[in-house]
Amino acid sequence: MKVRSKATTTLLVTLVMALVVMGIAYAKWDKELFIQGTVNTGTLDVVFANVECNDAGIDPGYDKDVGSCSVCLSDEDETMTVTIDNAYPCYSCTIDFDLVNVGTIPVKIESVTIDNPNSNELTVTMTPSPDDLRDVQIDPDGSVHVSLYVHVEQPAEQGSSYSFTITIVVVQWNE
Repeated sequence: MKVRSKATTTLLVTLVMALVVMGIAYAKWDKELFIQGTVNTGTLDVVFANVECNDAGIDPGYDKDVGSCSVCLSDEDETMTVTIDNAYPCYSCTIDFDLVNVGTIPVKIESVTIDNPNSNELTVTMTPSPDDLRDVQIDPDGSVHVSLYVHVEQPAEQGSSYSFTITIVVVQWNE
């Protein structure tokens, strides 16, 4: 029994020593790697800019300064509201503006909405049309020029003020 016990002990000691040697070798070869990174994302930002209305006082073709057209932009220049005051049937004005990409990535126009709750009293025509603007790409620092033609129709009421808004939705160029 002693021979067997000695052989078993020698085998166990040899196995333990082999495991210790393998552990030391593994520890020497083992290395932890850490990966750190920074991701900087771009910005998507389009604004109305260079807004001009051709109503400079005297109504075209008349000697009177009656109707007026005013344009108001929101604080971030992202919403445009047009107001027609003291106008009369057949009064018209043109509003020119640029859509400017002030962000850092290209964008494309997804949709253009003219919210005109007074469509019987005002006709609003856009050039290029909302359909033609869809999917137009604007690169950073680039722009698209747009014109609005506003015409007051016969059903317009005396002493009324009419307003409408324009909303243009843009998405990143690859959506």
